[in-house]
Amino acid sequence: MGIDYNAYVGPYIVIKPAKKPTVTKERLLRVCANGHKVQQSSIYCSSCGTKAIDMVEKYESEVDFYELIHDRGLENQIHEDYHDQIEPGMKMFGIQISMGRKCSFDVKHTTGIENLTDLNIKAEIEKVRTECAQALAFLEEVCGAKPEIRWGVIVSHR
Repeated sequence: MGIDYNAYVGPYIVIKPAKKPTVTKERLLRVCANGHKVQQSSIYCSSCGTKAIDMVEKYESEVDFYELIHDRGLENQIHEDYHDQIEPGMKMFGIQISMGRKCSFDVKHTTGIENLTDLNIKAEIEKVRTECAQALAFLEEVCGAKPEIRWGVIVSHR
């Protein structure tokens, strides 16, 4: 049994949702004219004897971010991420676009050096702002809050 350590260096998105993401769903109900719920196979209401009719009821259902991101076709821009050290109530999203950097990490031996001397952090943040504009607007719409683009080092282990 071992521990897997991961390090990410670059931009990421955080947001503190003001509301939970929901979608409107529909379900078919069978009711009578007096509003009693009737079994789907029944023709008449067992409570009052009136004829049953089919009715479509709309309701809000909570949905997870992974499902919403995929349904909107935004999985090529962002993905929901998790880290136990993020502030309570915050959601974190990883970036799926290429930053155009070449990484020198040796996957075989899990060692390496990433030279960040000439890295333009503001340019990377701006790249996320423009290339992930749809995803950022989507997060703001769904969460009722403005997402924040941060840049940093994320270290995690499993």
